[in-house]
Amino acid sequence: MISAGKAAMSEESDEEIQRLIDLSNGGDKQARERLIEFTANRLHKLSRTMLADFPAVQRWEQTDDVRQKATLELHKALQTVRLDSPRHFFSLAAQKIRWALIDLKRHYYGPQGIGTKHHTDHQPGDEAGGTLAEERWTPEDLDQWEALHEAVGNLPEDRREVFSLIHYHGLTLERVAGILGVHVSTVKRRWQEAKLQLHDDLADES
Repeated sequence: MISAGKAAMSEESDEEIQRLIDLSNGGDKQARERLIEFTANRLHKLSRTMLADFPAVQRWEQTDDVRQKATLELHKALQTVRLDSPRHFFSLAAQKIRWALIDLKRHYYGPQGIGTKHHTDHQPGDEAGGTLAEERWTPEDLDQWEALHEAVGNLPEDRREVFSLIHYHGLTLERVAGILGVHVSTVKRRWQEAKLQLHDDLADES
């Protein structure tokens, strides 16, 4: 069940994030590095939360590996993308972590992934009666998790933004409203609409 985050996943205020963005855009390298450091810390917490949704990937990748992968992508993006607000930053961060986790699942549990061929029970090879890892983790369940993150990318922008801020970043409804400059009731409505659309989209795929 998808529920709204009860607390923000970062101690940094939106004002501090905006200050770093402004300094970085002005050429301040220390501000950019601080923003990257802040990003790494945020992604560390976010990836730990997300890995709980990917038990099979968690078996193969440590949290720091996921953080490093997503942070590297963010670092590249910050070299070319001019951020203009915390809202923009949160959106970019959510996108990178979502893509990183999808890539990890495909890498390890795609058609040629090592996770589908690795034996976890210390038994002999499959031809000799062993049990493959994919029999422990239902492939359909893993595909559904991947489908969820892909479906998020297909949401209308207003719904995707609210869903990402709440689900990926763990922000409160009140903070999301402040970031977007809308009333809390609007955030609640878009949050419910996003969940309903995702439910319908995933049901159609099933």
